[in-house]
Formats: sequence, structure tokens, C-alpha cells
Amino acid sequence: HIVNLELAVKYQGLPKRLFSTNYPPHNLLKSYLRRGGSVEETLGMVSAVENLLRAAGRTAAYVRKIPLPGGRNNRVWRLNTAEGPLLLKEYFQEDDWDRLAAESRFLRFCARAGVSRVPRLLAEDAKTGLALHGWLSGDRLDPEKLGESDVAEAAAFLAELAAVSRNSRAAEMPPARDACLRLDDFFRSPRQRLADLEKALLEQPETALTREARRFLRDNLRPAWEQARAAVMADLAGKDLQQPFPDDMLMFSPSDAGFHNALRLKGDGLAFVDFEYAGLDSPAKLLGDFVSQPDFPPPAGTLDALATALADNAAAGGELAGLVGLLMPLFRIKFCCIILNDFKMLDAERRDFAEGGRQASRLEGQLARAKSYLSSSRLCGDDLN
Repeated sequence: HIVNLELAVKYQGLPKRLFSTNYPPHNLLKSYLRRGGSVEETLGMVSAVENLLRAAGRTAAYVRKIPLPGGRNNRVWRLNTAEGPLLLKEYFQEDDWDRLAAESRFLRFCARAGVSRVPRLLAEDAKTGLALHGWLSGDRLDPEKLGESDVAEAAAFLAELAAVSRNSRAAEMPPARDACLRLDDFFRSPRQRLADLEKALLEQPETALTREARRFLRDNLRPAWEQARAAVMADLAGKDLQQPFPDDMLMFSPSDAGFHNALRLKGDGLAFVDFEYAGLDSPAKLLGDFVSQPDFPPPAGTLDALATALADNAAAGGELAGLVGLLMPLFRIKFCCIILNDFKMLDAERRDFAEGGRQASRLEGQLARAKSYLSSSRLCGDDLN
């Protein structure tokens, strides 16, 4: 009852229900304080969740709040209510990208356009960084068990998005995070990410791990980038890299789409989640990101299948797949840098926010993953066609 004592001392006069172990959010108060939240923050969280429930037209009191694993940039809970389970997300709010706004904008767009296979946005609160989504009853995919039916489900989802983007004013949407709106942007992203990593590692304390990471960047990743840049530049010789893509070559993209952000529903089919980087982008960027995911290498044939789904016709799909295949070395360098993001202080803070610490072991694991990813034979996209 330490929580009750602390609350009573600081909040005399508050409703007695707050100090009763029978009050449903009592366990939330204890768990939030154990994670380092102050009493003020904890009470604010309880109040914010109840306000979201009211905004969603639900009963304000809830029975239980269960933390869910897997969030890298946010905290996610299953919220058990009298009317059934809901998903509660608390977004990281301390860098230069508004994840809550981006995801909520995308989900509203999908709801208006009738796009299926995504959760329903029920309520949001920009001030607290909280959002309430409909609950999707399903399980994360097993990367070892991906098959043709999963590729077909992903293709149907992307085809649906591409169609509504062509028939709406998607070009007026804000750009996605790390959007590629011209050919040069495909070079900009890995170039800037690598430079940021090199700078961050120079600023890190001198340890065996940081020395090993610096050697990897100097002896492996930097040379691989130079080789990839030269090869792709040669393939694009004669192209205007600065020319913006026309509006009809852009779409409202989920951005971080892939089998890593998919659920196998209890009923049938796949649903897709986590649209915190969504916005206006090129299909080539969406497709390249999808097939480059380190932890979910897609089955053979994925690149062609998804390219055809995103394009108007088979010929255009072939051109899109060809472009993505040509750019694939750049995507691989970019994702190698993304794996190492925890070596940048802000990204490490974001992971700590979502996971509650464990930084040292995480850094060792990420460095090992980056080495494996860079050395894998999948640094070219030929086996994805």
C-alpha cells in the first residue's frame, strides 16, 4: 500500500476510489511507478486513458491494462474493458517526427477510403501522446513460415492503397518519414544515416564495443556504401536525379510496411499495423523497404508480386520491380544503418522508452545483426524476383 500512502500524502481530497485496491487502474498506478513514473505522471496517465475511452464512446472505467511486447518506438498495451479489448499506444514524443499524428492521419485516410486490413482509430490525444485503436485478434508472423498466401495478402493490401491513392488527393498529404520523392533521395538516406552513425560513434565513450563498431563502419560498411553508390550511379547514368517524381508516381504510403508489421488474424488473412512513418512517398521506396527487412526476408517472387500490385498494369509493374532491383544495394546499406541506430543517443533513448533499458546487451546484439546482414548474399535483390 505504499502507492496509496504516497497518493494520500500528495493528493488529499481526491476521490476515495483512487486509494482503493478495488479501483481498476490501481495496478496501473503501481506498475507505472515501478517503471520510474512520478505520482503526477501516473495519475495523469489514468485520467488520460479514461478521457480517451469517453471520446471513443466507451465506458470510462477499464478492468486491466496489459503491456504488450514488440514496440520499438512506443509503449503498447491491451486495454480490457467491459465492451471488449482495445489497443492503447503511448508514442515517443521527443524527436523531430510526430508518430501519433502520422499514424492517426493514415488510419483516418484508410477509414474514409474503406481500406481494410488495418486497425480502427477510436480516439487520440496529441497532448498526452496517446491513441486508442480497435483490437485486432491475431498473432505476429513467423519469418520461417512465410508463404505465397502471405505475399498475396500483402499484395492485395498494397493494391488497395495504391488504388485509393490514385483516386484521392493523396499528393496533398505530408511526406512520409525518409520519403523518396526523387531519385537522389534514395542516395540521400543511406549517405546521411552512415554519416550520422560515424559522428555518433566518435562521440560515444571509449569502450571495446564502440571500438568494434567503429572498425565495422570504417572497414566494412563505408566501403560497401561507396561500392553500392558507384554501381547504382552507373546504372542511372543519364537520369536527372533531382527531378521530382510526378504526382501520379506517388502514393499515401504506410512507409514501414512489411511482414514484421503484420498479424495473422484468428479468422482469416493478414492485417497490417504500425504506421508511425506514413505519408506521401514513392511506391519504389515502399517496395524496397518491404523486401529489405532484416528479420523478415520475403519469399521468392515477392518483389514482382508487390510491384505488379502497386502499378496500374503488368508492364508498369515490371518497370517498378526493375527500378527497385537496381536500387536494392542502397536499401541494404540503409537498413544496415537502421540496425545500428541504437548507437545514436536519441535512438537509444527511444528504445529505452519502449523497452525499459537493457542498452548494453542490445547494442552488442545489433552490431552482430548488422555484420550478418551486410555479409549476407541478399545484398542484391535478384533472389526476390
